[in-house]
Amino acid sequence: MIKLILSLILIMSSFFVGNTFSVKLTNRRKTLSSILSAISRIKTLICFGGVDTVRVVEECFCSSDFPLMNEDLLSSNSDYGKAFAECVEKISRSFSLTKSDKELLTQFGANLGSSDVTGQVAHAELYAELFSERLNLAKEQENTKSKLYRVLGFSLGCAISLLIV
Repeated sequence: MIKLILSLILIMSSFFVGNTFSVKLTNRRKTLSSILSAISRIKTLICFGGVDTVRVVEECFCSSDFPLMNEDLLSSNSDYGKAFAECVEKISRSFSLTKSDKELLTQFGANLGSSDVTGQVAHAELYAELFSERLNLAKEQENTKSKLYRVLGFSLGCAISLLIV
């Protein structure tokens, strides 16, 4: 009886680990999609809003519906580039961004606001395209690997359980 309970716990825990990896892929896709729409919104606000760059970024990346960055940290530092890099560094792991995603986001924020409106719009369009490519790759990875992780976790748990019993 104890071996059966141990086997069930092992199967459930290995399935949980596989499911966690699957959820990370989904979270990354959702986060990249939100970043892409935030960049698009930034581009629109720069064109038609006439608002300061810091306020635009706060409105798009620090809002209650997409709290990617800490608004207090972004506005507290006098050097905008360093503050943006610090905010990106402190992004929660729950967003499941990779190191290269964070580096790209840091590059986007560091150069935002360093030119005229036309240059900023071109900058936003460039990074929208780069994040769009990452989003397509994340969608592809989610479609191919998400189910695999769940099945692999369950199968591994079953295999180890059979060895125990």
